[in-house]
Amino acid sequence: MMTTTCPICGEDGVKLEGHLVRLRPLQDEEDIRFLFGLRNDVEHLYLWTTRREVVSFTEFQDELRHDERLGMLRLIIEKRDTGERIGTVFSYDHNRVDRHCSIVTVLCPTARRRGYGAEATALFLRYLFAYLNLEKVYAQVYEFNSLSRQTLEHGGFKREGVFPRHHFWNGRWWTMYQYAYYADDRDHLKEVLAQFCPLLRRNGFQRGRNHQGAAEPIEVRRDQNGNVQRVADR
Repeated sequence: MMTTTCPICGEDGVKLEGHLVRLRPLQDEEDIRFLFGLRNDVEHLYLWTTRREVVSFTEFQDELRHDERLGMLRLIIEKRDTGERIGTVFSYDHNRVDRHCSIVTVLCPTARRRGYGAEATALFLRYLFAYLNLEKVYAQVYEFNSLSRQTLEHGGFKREGVFPRHHFWNGRWWTMYQYAYYADDRDHLKEVLAQFCPLLRRNGFQRGRNHQGAAEPIEVRRDQNGNVQRVADR
């Protein structure tokens, strides 16, 4: 059996810090201005929202206050080694009766395809299941966002809904896919997070590499009922 003295893998409890990234609440105006930049990045908005308009800083502050009143939980994603802000993760549409919500992970363009988003999503899921007593967490992704769909599927999300001609963008209609992660599968999150541990990789826990050199997610194997059986290296 593989052992490790890694201070992250070896600790019990739910943490908002992984091997690559750290999640934290908004702390100051610089955090808000960072989110404001993501909100007005019209070149990449289509990947995570249907909004297209640019807003002023005052209008964006109003949006944040409105989201907070609706119960949205929003965290900053920063690099663990440098503290550089690289994105945000947030939950919305919290249903306290049926115990589910939806999540979105947004990264700066330069931070994509490096494992940051996959680890941040896994950390956030573990936190939500631990403290909000959720049964499942949804994620919606559009057909053209193949990278996000791959990350969700390899991270253990189950595809539960297909909505053809749901979103109009760039002159045509696109399908939206709805994925869900269940509380029964949350033990698998520890293995998803372990793929980013440098000690485990040196001791034989190897990940594949894509053509750009970025680490690929590990593969989730399921039985005929869709339950997680094991995790295998690609």
